[in-house]
Amino acid sequence: MTASGSPLLIALNRDARIATGPAGETTVELRRLEIACSGSAAAPVLERLANGGLPAADLFRFYCEDHGGDLLDCLALQHRLGEAGCLDYCLRIGGEEFARLTWLTGGEIFDQRRLDPSAAYRLSRFAYLRRLGERFILETPLGRARVELSPAAAAALFRLAQGMSAADLAAQMLLPDAATAQVFLALLANARALVAASGEQAEVEEKAPVGWWEFHDLLFHSRSRLGRHSNPYGGTFHRRSSDAPPSLLGAPTSHPRIALERPDLDRLKRTDPPFCAVAEARRSIRDYGPQAVTAAQLGEFLFRAARIQTLIPTGPDDLDYSFRPHPGGGAIHELVLYPVVGQAEGLARGLYRYDPLDHCLEALPCPAENIDRLLELAWITADRKSRPQIYFVLTARIGRLQWKYQSIAYAIVLKNVGALYQTMYLTATAMGLAPCALGGGDSEFFAQAAGLDGYGEAAVGEFMLGTRERALHA
Repeated sequence: MTASGSPLLIALNRDARIATGPAGETTVELRRLEIACSGSAAAPVLERLANGGLPAADLFRFYCEDHGGDLLDCLALQHRLGEAGCLDYCLRIGGEEFARLTWLTGGEIFDQRRLDPSAAYRLSRFAYLRRLGERFILETPLGRARVELSPAAAAALFRLAQGMSAADLAAQMLLPDAATAQVFLALLANARALVAASGEQAEVEEKAPVGWWEFHDLLFHSRSRLGRHSNPYGGTFHRRSSDAPPSLLGAPTSHPRIALERPDLDRLKRTDPPFCAVAEARRSIRDYGPQAVTAAQLGEFLFRAARIQTLIPTGPDDLDYSFRPHPGGGAIHELVLYPVVGQAEGLARGLYRYDPLDHCLEALPCPAENIDRLLELAWITADRKSRPQIYFVLTARIGRLQWKYQSIAYAIVLKNVGALYQTMYLTATAMGLAPCALGGGDSEFFAQAAGLDGYGEAAVGEFMLGTRERALHA
């Protein structure tokens, strides 16, 4: 409890910087924002907020009585800093910080009255706990704030798996009194980490639209988009100073290589069906014709859909870039194609890796039972229609994106998978083949079958290709 009797303190965000301009004006800089702080008492109040904080109940006294400031100026300063997310709210017990609410973005004001003091609350099903340094961090994709927790606060947190009121927390000696427990719950509620244990509000997370989200989907969505976090975002090249960029194609191997046919693009430009006809005819086709795809058709398909068209020269401390028929996250192109051949005329059953630079296949060592299992999985995923002829597994060498991007690397992978899918669909349709993207696959088993670690390179997409009875231009 503080000297004023209030357990709630206000402090300046740890990342905020106080600056004084040439004319003596004071500003607070945080997350590329610059907040003007006018008023004669602004500077000493900001210094106090940055060095230990102030009891919330004492802010006006400190600003107006101790430093001769104007009440309206104090209210305006608190509102500007609060709306910009510059103010943290802390609960201290016995001189130690028990919990601290930090806003990750602006746009929301702390509200201590968000909760009914007599009601019971429980943790949101979207809340999650992780370690940061020596403290625990509680976050949720629903909110714009996080709560730093001491070990004692983390222990109290686990009791909130079931509904508890402030009085319940105090009665179980998890917090010294109900008033202190109410502040703790208010910090969690402002981070959107609490829901009512009963009543209409308790059902918000179970009904549409929020209730239809799964935890991992909503977390991924909120953290790979701007708006609810303050993490570094976009192309920061944050690995440039510490790590060499991952190479374009990975380490060379000694696996047998099979050259693929290169089609005559000039001829195809004259003889291919019109783009509009191809786009209109595109469908997922799971039933195949009596003949298998040929090695020549596979070569043409890969050449048209996935080869490297041009290498882009770069400096020694930058990534290797290339142009291909499909977009690739700023020409980084982290995706790799692995054809799993079930039936193909002129090509043995097995697992291959496509080299888009030399336009060839590398035959990978893989036991027959693993090939069978991969093809069986594809067949099941494709509704048990025709047995797979060619089953492509798309992997991502995600380090190529992680070297440049923060917060969005995996989101870019999924966008690139979709772009490659459409390129594969249109290519197959123009060739009169039967394409079908699959909705999922077994990344762990494919990593085992292909000898991958599952982190530096992981399976992220699947696609099937076969023949069909009637070509588009038949």
